[in-house]
Amino acid sequence: MLAYVGQKPDGSYAPFHWKSSLTAFDIELSDDMFIIQREAAEAYVAGKSKPDSDTVTQSPPEMRDPVFPPEKQVQPPADVRRRLTWQGDVPPQKWMNFYTKVLSKFATQSGLKIGLNVEIAPEGGVSKQKVDEIKVALQELGPLGEI
Repeated sequence: MLAYVGQKPDGSYAPFHWKSSLTAFDIELSDDMFIIQREAAEAYVAGKSKPDSDTVTQSPPEMRDPVFPPEKQVQPPADVRRRLTWQGDVPPQKWMNFYTKVLSKFATQSGLKIGLNVEIAPEGGVSKQKVDEIKVALQELGPLGEI
């Protein structure tokens, strides 16, 4: 059995998922989340072990990257950030600029994840014809979700 954890700056784990069910939607693949072995999780819960605070920027020894074996893992230089996140509103008129100036630099690399929440609420509502057109367009784009 394994535990799925994130490590806080003080060395503690948050989130700490141990002996609980998770769906694929609960799992985040990033440098900030780890899988630890049963022994480490049990020791952490028992309070016998706490990750060293000097390992905050590195995976503790019992953690393994499932994609790259330990001999292939490389720590980025100190002046390189492992992860960037941004949350905000982009006006519809600026969406293409946002893509061109920000996202396109990472679009051909792995590691770009885009979450999107769209709300369309014009004063007169949205006609059934337009809803049907949007459904067809979404189907053509692949499994993006439903309206």
